[in-house]
Amino acid sequence: MAMLAMAYPIQPGMVHKIMKFARDSALMGHYQETLRSLGIQHERWFLQATDQDGGVFISVWEADDPLEALEKFQSSSDPFVVILKQHYKIGSGSDLELRYVPAPAVRLPPGPATAIFDW
Repeated sequence: MAMLAMAYPIQPGMVHKIMKFARDSALMGHYQETLRSLGIQHERWFLQATDQDGGVFISVWEADDPLEALEKFQSSSDPFVVILKQHYKIGSGSDLELRYVPAPAVRLPPGPATAIFDW
């Protein structure tokens, strides 16, 4: 199984919405079903504080093919996924409709994180 890590800025005042979503068992149940349908077998979330209001949201996916799962998520028209992408855009200021590619080791454009160490 492979992993994919993605980090996104959190807009000021939005951390509470992420926390509310994570604590909503009905939404999280539907979210987990959606992830499974995309081929994602496990996901972890991290919040990284910064010196500004907001911070960084880090998501780590485990899947047989995480980039394929990301493509499926980005192109999905499932109503629940569409709502997730809208909330993501509001919370991060970024658009998940953009197609990201793996970042080369030296050049680091927006998108999935490049693994540089795994023990």
